[in-house]
Amino acid sequence: MVKKKNLSLRKLKQWASSLILGTIVSLSYIDKLGNQFEYVFSSPTALVRAIKGDQGDIFKSGKYTIVLDSKEIEQPEDEWSYTNLVYAHSVSVVTVQDRKTIGSHEKLLENLSGFEYIIKKPTTLDLVQFWIDLPTSKNELSDLFHVLNKYSTSYAFPDGTNSLNLLNLTEGKGFRI
Repeated sequence: MVKKKNLSLRKLKQWASSLILGTIVSLSYIDKLGNQFEYVFSSPTALVRAIKGDQGDIFKSGKYTIVLDSKEIEQPEDEWSYTNLVYAHSVSVVTVQDRKTIGSHEKLLENLSGFEYIIKKPTTLDLVQFWIDLPTSKNELSDLFHVLNKYSTSYAFPDGTNSLNLLNLTEGKGFRI
């Protein structure tokens, strides 16, 4: 049975902190200007961890619509914090003359399949933000670095400042003309 809920950001955070009964099918958001965003996540627990640990960069005040399926989700033991989130973004465009796609959303998403992440994307643009759980093993960290360098437009690993800045934001190779 599929259920649909409309929640404010405060109610969404309360919901994420409670016992969860339901598999998340989709989450969308409409900002104050009427722009709609969709969220995609690697697992239901990834979304819950992100909501509980968010400081306003991923989730903004506004109205959220969440669609649930009636299965049980395990409540995560820990939250995401900005000290262990990697940021990346990707841009895709289609050329007018030859209808060629430039950018690599699909390749980036495909290569992130082994990582926990949440994606925020406007429904009207091909600019996608990724928030990825920082791996703890050196091999996974190296793999993530290579994936982001090859397929993202830009990316940033946490540097202790809890911000994106010129010192931690790096240009990727995912958007080449």
